[in-house]
Amino acid sequence: MRFSSARDLLAEMLSHNIALDQYVYASLIDGSIRNENFDEAKDLFESSIIKSEGPVSSGTMP
Repeated sequence: MRFSSARDLLAEMLSHNIALDQYVYASLIDGSIRNENFDEAKDLFESSIIKSEGPVSSGTMP
């Protein structure tokens, strides 16, 4: 899946009020970093702290 498709899926999930878990955030942050979009990665990380059970750590990735 291309990362732009992942962002589209994220927007759709949010529009349907689907809660994002740490694995979704970790995947999106990883994709942002791999695409050198560090501002988006930072925003996603901050959002993960506010909206989920806690921050995402590298230990959450399989």
